[in-house]
Amino acid sequence: SSAVRSRSNFEAERRYAFYWARFYPEMLVSRLPVGYVQASVGTTGYYYYDGVYFRPTTEGTYTVVAPPVGAIVPQLPDSAEAIVMGADTYYYGGGAFYLQQTSGFAVVEAPVGVTVMGLPLGAAPVVINGVTYYVAGSTYFLPVMQAGVTVYVTAHP
Repeated sequence: SSAVRSRSNFEAERRYAFYWARFYPEMLVSRLPVGYVQASVGTTGYYYYDGVYFRPTTEGTYTVVAPPVGAIVPQLPDSAEAIVMGADTYYYGGGAFYLQQTSGFAVVEAPVGVTVMGLPLGAAPVVINGVTYYVAGSTYFLPVMQAGVTVYVTAHP
């Protein structure tokens, strides 16, 4: 999809130009990056590297997928931002929210009302009841202005 991006989105993407920013859901890659780790949710196997999740295809390639809720990885994506909400500290990076566990960091559903600086790549605009949101996976982001900059608040439309 060719979403129209505002200048502030380009600025945010430039600030967050990390490994995961080059990938989008359903993108095919021929090789996994050096240093990947395995992750799984139930019986579904994934590969993970710095905020990007891959699933093997039957053709021997790998498809980039949205961060799967329930996956536990040993380290956060580079540049993950810490967001304190109540008693919990969430980490946001590569379009996913994480909570620390004893065994690593678990991908969790997005908490509602959290403000993040940038959208995950592949987030698509959708209009619900006359309001434009951006949706990535099952997470909705509402663009708002804060101090002259567009930021995004997680929401349930």
